[in-house]
Amino acid sequence: MSALSMAPEDAGRELGSPSVAALATALNAALLRAGSTTRVRSLQIVSTRLSPRRKLVIGALAECDDPDGRYFQRIGMRFFQPGLSGARHEKALLENPRPARAGPGVLHLLSLGGVAWLFPNDRKIRGAAALADIGEFNAAAAPQINDALRTSGIRASRIEILRYVPEQSCTARIALGGAIYTLIGKCASDNRGVRGLAALLCARRISKTLCPAPIAYVEQAHLAIQELIAGAPLPPEEFLNPDSAATRSAMRRLAELHRARAPDILPLVDFGGEREAAIEKLAGFESLAAERALKLLSDHAAPSPSAARGLLHGDLHFGNVLFEGDRAALIDFDAAQAGPPEYDVGGFLAAMMAHAVFIGLDDETLRRAVAGAISAYRDASGETLSRDLLAWRVGEALITERVARSLTRMKTRPAGSLQALVDMAARAFNGEMTESAP
Repeated sequence: MSALSMAPEDAGRELGSPSVAALATALNAALLRAGSTTRVRSLQIVSTRLSPRRKLVIGALAECDDPDGRYFQRIGMRFFQPGLSGARHEKALLENPRPARAGPGVLHLLSLGGVAWLFPNDRKIRGAAALADIGEFNAAAAPQINDALRTSGIRASRIEILRYVPEQSCTARIALGGAIYTLIGKCASDNRGVRGLAALLCARRISKTLCPAPIAYVEQAHLAIQELIAGAPLPPEEFLNPDSAATRSAMRRLAELHRARAPDILPLVDFGGEREAAIEKLAGFESLAAERALKLLSDHAAPSPSAARGLLHGDLHFGNVLFEGDRAALIDFDAAQAGPPEYDVGGFLAAMMAHAVFIGLDDETLRRAVAGAISAYRDASGETLSRDLLAWRVGEALITERVARSLTRMKTRPAGSLQALVDMAARAFNGEMTESAP
């Protein structure tokens, strides 16, 4: 998308993505106006979320210089419709932002019509400071951690930020001094961490090796703390091998998870709600792929709500399955829900199909890999999946979790891949991609 013009105040009629150079220029101008001695040398865009004509949120890592040397600063930026950024900046200042090394915790990007929050300041994540400052973390979380581990006097000795998505979440690795434990902490903009920890607790009643152990939840910071488990995700290509042991292991673990009844705190899957949300997102994009995806979703009504309350992972893809040797474990339960198994299985199959599109995998190999995954799940669970529901879920997931997210997150994809994803979704809705399954 084109860069925003550099006019005096909130130029442009549409929200577009500024160039990296324009962002760095606007940040340096804002720092200069604030009397800061920091200057941005370079800028790396880490995340982007776009809703045309509504919002643009960018996460970046800035390499900065000041008289004391060079350092890195995480920054969250939101861009507004013409004429609104000044008032939004004033509102942010009223919330008493924490001073950052660069100076003020909030900056007005005057030329681009935006506001920048210097981490740990964030427009929505109120508890990020607990992961940015060891003292604050220990004051807020150490008592609960010691209670959970049945220890005393253990405190965090090092915190490493792993991932920061402005207005959404911040994840860190936490080393505990004097103990063998290493934890993962995740601050969110809402209470999704409560649901994630409840799902972990429920899943571990099935198997202690199925997922990380939940440790504690710090309410005032929306901070969920859990065990860090050994293992790493495998390359996606491993799951597209029709004879893949990785796929069989992942499906066995998923079948174990589904044997648990979801705790009451988890919401039921809302097929209709997810479909409508995706339709709303797609309606803002002017591209052939978005128009075709929108029509597909509109033409395929959501299935009737299911009364099933099986424990669902909610966001199962290759990165959320860790392997240590031949043993698999599931991580990241923030999207956990209650519902039928077709939801998780279909989401995983959609991930397989999407990656097959990106690497140009031949149709026959993909069909065999998909059939193998379904067969592995059936053998592990002893259950027969509904073909109609599975077909609908795969098609819907390809649109909502692959096409729509590629557009809203402005991901760079191989030429023609979004159109190919829509083609794949059409075949999935028709049952073609899962018809060979046993």
